[in-house]
Amino acid sequence: MVLLTRARRVSAVAGLVGTVLADHASPAREAYGLGVVLADEPCAVLDPVVGPELIAAYRADLL
Repeated sequence: MVLLTRARRVSAVAGLVGTVLADHASPAREAYGLGVVLADEPCAVLDPVVGPELIAAYRADLL
């Protein structure tokens, strides 16, 4: 279960990085936006499996 939680955190971090890059990228903004969408999908699948307690325990902003 911890591995699934860590995998979810990786996807969340990738989405966060994509969001930051999209906010600051001029020529390739669409590419980074696609990365955000693709990173959100694994989170949506893993959220019900992992549960809110483990998600909170492994939040990406607490690195």
